[in-house]
Amino acid sequence: MVQNPKIEKHTFRAGWNTWAYVIFTMLGLGRLLFNNQGETATIFLGAALIFDPFDRKVKWADRPYYQKAVLLIHLLLFFTVFIFMLSAGK
Repeated sequence: MVQNPKIEKHTFRAGWNTWAYVIFTMLGLGRLLFNNQGETATIFLGAALIFDPFDRKVKWADRPYYQKAVLLIHLLLFFTVFIFMLSAGK
């Protein structure tokens, strides 16, 4: 079996940006689910996307599908909460 030289094994290393991503995401979900504070949850969920929890040196096209899925689902969640808050008139 011939391996593609572009495909490398990506190892997961938890750096400060990973911890910031997890903390901001948990704060956002906690505000949304337990405190019913959608405005604050939107801020935390949007700010969490700034901290890319994966290796920033890897281009988007070269990332594994699970990393793309995690970030796209997070972005979809952010936009869903954001649009809901705009439509709710709060």
